[in-house]
Amino acid sequence: MRNFTAESKISKDLPKSRTIENIKRLAEKPHAAQQPALRDSVVNNQFQELYQKYLNENVSAEIKKETADLFTKLSGVEAGERDTTATRLVGFLKSKNVEPELAYQWLRGWNLQCTPPMDEEQLQKIISSVYSYQKDESQIESEIKPIWAIYDEYAEFVNGKRRVDIGIPEIDRKMRGIRPGQILTILGYTGNYKSATLQEILRHYHHQTQEPVIMFELEMSRLDVFERACQMEARLSGRDVEAAFKDEDHNVRNGLVELLENRQKNFYIVDASGLNFEDMKNYIKIAK
Repeated sequence: MRNFTAESKISKDLPKSRTIENIKRLAEKPHAAQQPALRDSVVNNQFQELYQKYLNENVSAEIKKETADLFTKLSGVEAGERDTTATRLVGFLKSKNVEPELAYQWLRGWNLQCTPPMDEEQLQKIISSVYSYQKDESQIESEIKPIWAIYDEYAEFVNGKRRVDIGIPEIDRKMRGIRPGQILTILGYTGNYKSATLQEILRHYHHQTQEPVIMFELEMSRLDVFERACQMEARLSGRDVEAAFKDEDHNVRNGLVELLENRQKNFYIVDASGLNFEDMKNYIKIAK
């Protein structure tokens, strides 16, 4: 009886075309959604221009490809991606000549969709960082070079140790190493030793150059990485390493620790969870 009364009251308050019975009939089959009348809306000329530019068929496929990843994140992201994504989005708005005040208001709305949202201070910091950054003339001049004048830098590179070899001869011959600024991506199913391969590459580079390296491991713990490092240097199985640390006779254990200290003295590991690229930059600065 209560349901009937409530339904009757609602029906009286609705327009005749939107009574409960009519809504039920409409729900029986699909209908095209009608655009609501936004009488109080105000068109923002800058965002309208951005929207039209992106939809314009003359926009190159390359630009669309570059921004496609960003547009998939317009509905917000989770912790660990917020800072990096917000910076990229604000950078995109800046590149389209959107005023910082407008970008800030847009960022606040986007932030509310994140899980959890960032605090106001962080949003202001992102806007300030993106819009205040500007290279001085000397930096710009140093980056403008005639192609022929790069010969000395190239000669230093090919004869030096800045090239990163993977340590697998067949692959190194084909790739001729990884140059500074290049990114190496290793793809594979779970359990196919991707992390082990990356750790081995870092180990090989550390041995080859004696330069310090830092590994950000977001899946395994530092204990797993330590055990694997012992395996790599001593050519032991994981069970053998574990047995050495269980044995009351610490000779083998001490030998492993000494071997690792000598061979990987400046190999550093960070296994903190939820790191983003900005966090990693800070860790590297402190590590240096």
